[in-house]
Amino acid sequence: MKKNPILLSAMAFCLVFASCKKDGSGFSTDITGDWTFESIHAVTYAESINTLGPDIYKNVTTSDYTTINNSGTAAIDGSNITMSNTSYAVNTIAHTNMYENGVLVDTFSMPMSMALPTFSGTTAYTRVNNDSVYFSNGFIMGGGSTGAVEPSGARIKIENGKLYIMSSHEEMETPASGVTNYTKADATIIYHR
Repeated sequence: MKKNPILLSAMAFCLVFASCKKDGSGFSTDITGDWTFESIHAVTYAESINTLGPDIYKNVTTSDYTTINNSGTAAIDGSNITMSNTSYAVNTIAHTNMYENGVLVDTFSMPMSMALPTFSGTTAYTRVNNDSVYFSNGFIMGGGSTGAVEPSGARIKIENGKLYIMSSHEEMETPASGVTNYTKADATIIYHR
């Protein structure tokens, strides 16, 4: 087997990444109020493809996890989600399949752990309809990030006293190196009263 130069980039993308009554807005799902952060459930997929001469190398890395050591609160009003003292950790296994010219040549699993420092912040949102919200400045669910956050949408539901914010993010890039990276993360952020 030839040495695969894109394995680490695939692994890096693996951890990507969340009351029904009428309110004044006309939506029957009222998400306003004080909530306690319960967890994030994420399903991630990262694919890297590199062509070296006649050979095509592809790595597919997946993970499926629920955060641990969760803490923090969220105060939601009609236009903002204000998170306070929020933190969580991830302790999971990432699974990688390596292909050469379409043939599976290796599989392995690797532990992946991280602890997010405690953070606080405010994210503006707009209600789209009864089960959807739009974050014009993106939804920030982590501390220490200095990069731009893209606008995004999410589905919402309240069930058994829990608020579920469900989002999906996909990205594809082909930098000058010629390695094509595709990542997808489906995440559900869960709060309870």
